[in-house]
Amino acid sequence: MTHGADNHPSGPAAVLFAHAYQHRLVYRALCGKQGGNVVHRHLHRLIGAPATRNTCNHTWPPPDPPLPADVVAEFYSSATLGLLIWWVDHDFRYGPARMAAMHHQLAAPGVIAALTDLDIAAHRATPTPARRAR
Repeated sequence: MTHGADNHPSGPAAVLFAHAYQHRLVYRALCGKQGGNVVHRHLHRLIGAPATRNTCNHTWPPPDPPLPADVVAEFYSSATLGLLIWWVDHDFRYGPARMAAMHHQLAAPGVIAALTDLDIAAHRATPTPARRAR
């Protein structure tokens, strides 16, 4: 599952959502309502490895980030797994590309802010197409 995750434009989460969608029956059994802690821990490690590599590489984060990179990677991994479980429990309500985009919209600002001095609230862009379409 992790093949290509480090080079995927939306990161490991997009690869994970696509994989889960392709293997819906397996994911329903493993991480749906009847899934167990062993499976959750395994998936957390699968998500966490690329997240840790992406946040702790040689050029990123900049020196002395506001929060430790390993804490940010743990947050990202937990949020990703939580959203995956929600998606499975809600019968894959949205497609994998939409889930990856929503995950990115939710996670990216916090991760960037945690690893830089950038004040995300002060740099809010115009509403996204999803907001304008409502």
